[in-house]
Amino acid sequence: MEGVKGKVCVTGASGFLASWLVKRLLLCGYHVIGTVRDPANEKKVGHLWRLEGAKERLKLVRADLLEEGSFDDAIMGCQGVFHTASPVMKSSFHPKAWETELFQWNGRMGYIHIDDVAICHILVYEHEGASGRYLCSSTVIDNDELVSILSARYPPLPVPKGFAKLDRTYYEFNTSKLTSLGFKFRPIEEMFDDCIKALVEQGHLFL
Repeated sequence: MEGVKGKVCVTGASGFLASWLVKRLLLCGYHVIGTVRDPANEKKVGHLWRLEGAKERLKLVRADLLEEGSFDDAIMGCQGVFHTASPVMKSSFHPKAWETELFQWNGRMGYIHIDDVAICHILVYEHEGASGRYLCSSTVIDNDELVSILSARYPPLPVPKGFAKLDRTYYEFNTSKLTSLGFKFRPIEEMFDDCIKALVEQGHLFL
């Protein structure tokens, strides 16, 4: 752990990205105020209390995006706020929103290691000259290329050998604002190695 630093607030602290951000902030020595909808819900927040430094420097408080003013006390006295909370739109639960024929399976996507996202948040927060938006993406890759990598790397898994190749416009994200700060993204192989390792350790996947 680095030296103890100031107090910051992470909204929606039990979420996927926020949990990694809380983890990294604690490791960096920050005191973290995390907002959640129910601090007493062990199923939702238990993983946060198991993080290194949580017992000493983590406090969970109740806040709800739909309640005006509910975040006021949480951010009081904080030097910084990482606003990751977002409302859950119930319209996404409708079956029509998940029709597979509407999804472009053979497209390109940008990928990033979740830990890199958390680290980048802190890197930019601590950089005095930071301003504007920062694009956080390690690589953009075709799904066809991705499954080729995964099927070769993990033969026991039922991964497709490939998808149909489509003539799509090539693009990349300009991440020079982050790399100019000295940040180096983890490659696609490491992202999925860590992902699969975590799934195996938690009993969700068997190799």
